[in-house]
This record gives sequence, structure tokens and C-alpha cells, in this order.
Amino acid sequence: MLFYKWDSVTTLKVAVSRLRGHAKGWYESLSPPCFVWLHLKSKLLESFPCKLQFGKLFMEAATYVPLPNQKLSEYCFEKVSRLNRLNLAISTENIIDAVIEGISDDGVRMSAREAKFTKLGELANYLDQIGVSGKNESIPPSRGNVSNIGDVNINKKKFGQRLCFVCKGPHLAKFCTQRKTMTGKLNISGLVMSKCVHTCMRCFG
Repeated sequence: MLFYKWDSVTTLKVAVSRLRGHAKGWYESLSPPCFVWLHLKSKLLESFPCKLQFGKLFMEAATYVPLPNQKLSEYCFEKVSRLNRLNLAISTENIIDAVIEGISDDGVRMSAREAKFTKLGELANYLDQIGVSGKNESIPPSRGNVSNIGDVNINKKKFGQRLCFVCKGPHLAKFCTQRKTMTGKLNISGLVMSKCVHTCMRCFG
């Protein structure tokens, strides 16, 4: 192997010594025997084809998300590696989108999308600066909190426009200063108030 600076004979010898089971029996039955590494490599691939389990690889890539206390930059590289194993012509833009989508932290994910990265290296550097998954504190308010604030403001506005059914003033009846003097009968929305002081709009007395 080039990495170890082995020649063809050494590579062949090491490869043969590591054959086990059916592969070892197959090699010993070769006639004539193979003495060239590249020739043996070709025969091995032909006799023992490695079937690509695309469905498994696809699910592993699609469902991969940052592990607890894992650096987001490491997650990024592993996610890209799994996507590349699919041997699909996925554009850099879509790979970046897939990496960002897998981040569970809403604040980090939204910030990464707003940055509009065009290179994987830029995204990896950004995630490396953030650090470990699950420890980001710069998270914007959730959508639920924003909605609640809006509802409170709307309710306050509506509250100021309500009219008192006692004196028609701009307040609720329970805050009316004239309600204690009410006697007799009044018909209010089909409900009868009779000889009693009321602080609500429904009476069954």
C-alpha cells in the first residue's frame, strides 16, 4: 500500500494472511494461484461483491442529529460524510440545508439559515465557534411567548372598549360605583335580575 510504502509482494502477503472463512478457502482453491496484488484485488471484488444497502445508509444519513455534548462542528463533518456515502449528486446548497435542519437548537438553526452559507467550510467554522450541542444560551424567545405577548396586548385593548351594562360607562360592571343602588327588574341578554345587587351579567335568582 502507498500509505505504508509497501511493494506489490508485501501488500499481497499481508492481504492473504488476513483472509478468513470462505475467502481463505476461495484463495487456496485458485488455480493457478495469484501472485500479483492488483490481480488478486480484482478477483476478490468480483467473487465477493459488496452490496450497497442504500436504504440503511439513507436512513442513517437522514436521521443523524447532534449527540449530547457533541461538538456541532464534528456533527457537521459526520453528517456530510454520511450524505456522501449515498453516492448521490447532492448539491452543496442542499447538503448545507440538511446539516442545518438536523440541529435541534432553534436559535442556532435559525442563525445558521440567516447567515446563508454557500460553502461547507464556512458552516463548519461557524458551528465550531458555537461549541457543544445543547449548551447554547443565545436562543431567541419562542414563538409561543411572542404569541402570548400579542394576546395580552389585544385583550387589554378589548378590555378598554367594553361598556358597563349598569351605567354604559367604559368599564366592567363589577367596577361600577352605581351597581349597589340597583333594585327592581332588568332584562339583560334574556336574563332577569330581580331585587338583588349583581356583580356579573348572569343571574338565576
